[in-house]
Amino acid sequence: MSSFGNRGRGGRGGRGGRGGRGGRGGRGGSNSDFRIGGNVSEEQRKYFTDASQEIKDLGLKVTAKRVKKDIEKEKLAASGRKIKKTYVPFKTAITKHKIDKEKQDQLISEAIMMGEKPRLAKKAKEEREVSSGGLQLKNFRDGVLHIKKSDVRSVFKGKKK
Repeated sequence: MSSFGNRGRGGRGGRGGRGGRGGRGGRGGSNSDFRIGGNVSEEQRKYFTDASQEIKDLGLKVTAKRVKKDIEKEKLAASGRKIKKTYVPFKTAITKHKIDKEKQDQLISEAIMMGEKPRLAKKAKEEREVSSGGLQLKNFRDGVLHIKKSDVRSVFKGKKK
């Protein structure tokens, strides 16, 4: 008997040859006890995750402040916390809006001159509204969904808002 446990026929491991679930080797299959890094103790796994986090933090020391802030926001969002909104002064927002509008108008006029159909600029992925097939209540403020009594009634009665 070999020392690899369930290594019977087929020479590949697993349950008697090709594929199968569990065991070693073979392609595919859902192996629920498989973990990246192999079978190591939880203490070792924690040590390696902490070490990888330290390496990432060390790399952040040489990056720009803006990148650091973005990564910190991503960490907060990943942990499920609300991210504080950043406000732009009105004057700078207006000037940026004017510049963007001028660029858009220039692109449209060039497209018309070339005889093409003018295309509007595509929105960034974050700006696009995610449409879910289910319930759509649009009372979100600061990452919190505010629900009214009428919303609950409309859900149970099947009415659309």
